Amino acid sequence: MKNPFVFEKLAIGKDFCGRKDEVLLLKQRCKDCTNTLLFGRRRFGKSSLIKELFRSLPKKSYLKVYVDLFDIVSATDFARLLYKASSEALPMNLNDLMSKLTRYFSKTTFDISVSSSGNPRITPTLAARDFEEFIEDALGGLSRYAKEHKLHVVIALDEFQQIAQVKDKKIDAVLRKYMQSSDNLCFIFSGSKRHMLSELFHSQSSPLYKMASGLELQCIDEREFYRFVVKKLDAQMDKEVFHYLYQVADGESKLIQQMCYHLYMQGATNLTEADVDQALNRILDEDDGIYRLIVGGLTANQRLALKLVAVQHGKDLFRAETLLKYGVTKQSLFTSLTSLRKSEIVDRQDDNYFIADRGLELWLRRER
Repeated sequence: MKNPFVFEKLAIGKDFCGRKDEVLLLKQRCKDCTNTLLFGRRRFGKSSLIKELFRSLPKKSYLKVYVDLFDIVSATDFARLLYKASSEALPMNLNDLMSKLTRYFSKTTFDISVSSSGNPRITPTLAARDFEEFIEDALGGLSRYAKEHKLHVVIALDEFQQIAQVKDKKIDAVLRKYMQSSDNLCFIFSGSKRHMLSELFHSQSSPLYKMASGLELQCIDEREFYRFVVKKLDAQMDKEVFHYLYQVADGESKLIQQMCYHLYMQGATNLTEADVDQALNRILDEDDGIYRLIVGGLTANQRLALKLVAVQHGKDLFRAETLLKYGVTKQSLFTSLTSLRKSEIVDRQDDNYFIADRGLELWLRRER
């Protein structure tokens, strides 16, 4: 029988757990054409939530465009991905695909091929035009199509904080223009880097200042997650054992699903905390080589700082006793943590630091 737990791909449909309130709130905002800033820690299910929202929005009322910005390094990358996602969102058949694409998007050309599954594969080719022309063309084409077919357009820009890395164009300033002038477009800006998103949406000098209503994604409710898990497990798991698993994973959705995947594979009929530990150690063993590569690429001071965050659970790092115990100066520790944050290995919330990958944090504690 196929393992019922999904952790390597987005969890939607029967694999999606909880988040009913969040889906309902986002559906209402889409209906009202209200923009949303969706943020939260990595591996908490932001992308799955967006995909589940899109699945629940009726096709007869919405045009849904999902853009993953994780790999962009330039404004041209942004425009190309927006064109690709926009063209793929239009409900067209292969026979009239090219004619409709050229009708709604006039500033670029498209190469169309057919995949082995028979689905069209669309590749936009951008000519030498200004970035703002491309955005006007892409968003304008979506808006025209939506008006003709009496639809709302929802555009989800996932990993949106990546635009802060783009220096050749002010993507946020260009987007603001169309956010203010379009009455049938709404945006979902999603990301995990709190400090970068804060600068984009909460700084008064930013073009996107207060242009989206916030929604912080917290851990999935433990009781709801427990009900989801026991329905899928072919074994008995007491609430106390799941509570232990939930605490070990720190509520991280992906890690919980991954641990349950291994618990299912282990085949025990009455699961215990020892079974949870065994599943976790199997995961950490599988990722041992990756974690060694990550830590091996750091300086000695960065490795010490990373170890400190793991062992101290991100708290009281700059207390005199902590600094003395580990033989590190306040300035050296601060410098190392700053560089770890830039490389996205460590993040900070309020006064506490945390390691973005919960698995890496648990591996570091195991290896100390």
